[in-house]
Amino acid sequence: MAQIGPHLPRLALLLLLAGPVIAATPGQMFSALSSAPTETDLPLTTSGDAASFVESRRPATSYPTLRLDARDERTAQLPEAPLAVPNTTANSNFARLVEQSLGKALPIFGSEMFRNNVRGFEPVEVPSVPGDFVIGPGDEIHIRAWGSVDIDFRTTVDRTGAINLPKIGVVPVSGVRFDRLEAHIRASMERSFHGFDLTVSLGQLRSIRIYVTGFAAAPGSYTVSALSNTINALFHAGGPGTAGDLRAIELHRDGQLLHTIDFYDFLLSGTLNTDIRLMPEDVVHFPSTVGEFAVAGAVNRPGIYQMRAGETIEDALRFAGDLGVGAAEHRAVIERIDEDGNRVVDEFPLDAAALNMPIRDGDLLLIQPVSPRFRNAITLRGQVAQPLRHEWSAGMRVSDLLPSADALVSPLYWNSLNMQEAREERGQRRLRPGLPGDQLGVCDDRTHRPADARHGADSFQPRRCGDRTFARTRY
Repeated sequence: MAQIGPHLPRLALLLLLAGPVIAATPGQMFSALSSAPTETDLPLTTSGDAASFVESRRPATSYPTLRLDARDERTAQLPEAPLAVPNTTANSNFARLVEQSLGKALPIFGSEMFRNNVRGFEPVEVPSVPGDFVIGPGDEIHIRAWGSVDIDFRTTVDRTGAINLPKIGVVPVSGVRFDRLEAHIRASMERSFHGFDLTVSLGQLRSIRIYVTGFAAAPGSYTVSALSNTINALFHAGGPGTAGDLRAIELHRDGQLLHTIDFYDFLLSGTLNTDIRLMPEDVVHFPSTVGEFAVAGAVNRPGIYQMRAGETIEDALRFAGDLGVGAAEHRAVIERIDEDGNRVVDEFPLDAAALNMPIRDGDLLLIQPVSPRFRNAITLRGQVAQPLRHEWSAGMRVSDLLPSADALVSPLYWNSLNMQEAREERGQRRLRPGLPGDQLGVCDDRTHRPADARHGADSFQPRRCGDRTFARTRY
């Protein structure tokens, strides 16, 4: 009893901690374990030897511990979830409908152009500036003149749209086209000098501010090069958003609708003839899409496409890259939504009348592939010389497919035989010392003349395979 006395405080503390565990039911213990924190947080309210004893038994690293009280739930100790970031690349309702119908998602035509190239498609600052480029404040002009006057001068158009030339004075240049700039400056210099040559070029060009609005992936204000056009603005804004229209992009200038661009012309044919160079304070607007349809199956470019009024199934197939090699032209299926909001299926051959059918918003055009079945073929397979399909004809017999015994010899046999002969010609087919000749499949009972042993009469003395002897070769 005297030996237990010094340890009574420790035993009391251990019983105090273990009591609830002993009295707990298995269900209570399981719930306590599932709600336990991921860190050691047992309170210590004792002092002296008992406190130091428990402190010495506390794990050094963080381990799950048994929770013995009914404090806050485990979920209350987790950090707060971050705010959700809007997903600008989410599929539209029609894209999800197509995925449910086909069991796989179809790409949206044109979206791959902007997926990894949000800041791409920048205009290149090259010495060759287009002749229709309009000079404005911030453009750098390099003027060289020689003859009666010697000038090598770089200047920047100021905010008033003018430049100040030495010995000449102020020359207004804002609003002048680049192809007319040299003649414009020459006319100003000829008021003071005659008999000189002149060259004019542009250096660093100005930057302009434009705006991208509507259903764009990243609408806002952008600072771009003065050589930028509408296509450059599309890439700056990351293209259209989920409901953005690529076929009626609007360019507004001075509060008026200046131009409308169908981006499909660029995607399908690569033409940029209708594009317009941007000016300061221009607005590029993405309207909402008018309608969508999808083309899937045996076509060269399955996907989801935007539509315009009056377009037909022929236009839809043109967008999809026309029919693939394995397309069955006698059968096409279109899934559409009728006037009552019900989904219906229509099956028809791809004849001239079907190609002129109008495509509607929400249509899913499926081009069926040809059947893998052969109607007039007989397939020859296995260990034969030519395993392939043959045309069937009435009265055909097996002997027509296998006219001789050579037809039953596969190409692998001839290949192995050719390789064996090649090894013999190179002198590589010989017996290794210590291996029985009959185990190697070598039997040579030919009679060799003395002339055959170029290195002596005993250089090559073959035995019979049945004798289970060795054939020695010395080179």
